[in-house]
Amino acid sequence: MAKRNRKHGNAKKCSFDRVEFKSKLEMACYKALKREGIPFSYEKRSIQLVEPFIDPAPFYKVHGKSQLGERTNKVQGMSYLCDFEDDLNNPHYGFFIETKGFVTALFPLRIKLFRLWRKRNKINKDYFQVSNEREIEEAIAIIKQNL
Repeated sequence: MAKRNRKHGNAKKCSFDRVEFKSKLEMACYKALKREGIPFSYEKRSIQLVEPFIDPAPFYKVHGKSQLGERTNKVQGMSYLCDFEDDLNNPHYGFFIETKGFVTALFPLRIKLFRLWRKRNKINKDYFQVSNEREIEEAIAIIKQNL
C-alpha cells in the first residue's frame, strides 16, 4: 500500500477544494486540469507492481550493529500511486500525470516497474512526469490535442 502521508523533499503540504495535496506542484496541476475541464482523479488507485511473497530460503543480514542473523522470510510488495489519472471513459485515450519536484533514489525503479505493468496489462495511456508549471501546461496541451 502506498504511504500517503510521507513528506516529499522540500514539498509544502497545501489544500484546495477540500483536497489535501503533498506539494504546491500537485495543487497547480489539479487547478490546471480543472480549469481546462479535463476529467481526472487525484491519487485514484494504488497499483500493485510487485506482489508480497514468502522467500522460501533463509535470508541473513546485519541489522544495526548486531551480528549477521536470519531475518523474516516475508517480503513486502511494491506499489505505485500516480498523482493524477484521467476519468475520460475513452477506450482510445487516457493519461497519467506524476508531479515530481524531487526524485528519490527508488523512483526510477518504480517507474520502470510501472511501465512494465502498463505493458503487461495493455494500458495504453500517456504518462507525463512534470516538475514545474510550464511542464504541466505542456502536458495539458498534449492531452487536449489527443482528446
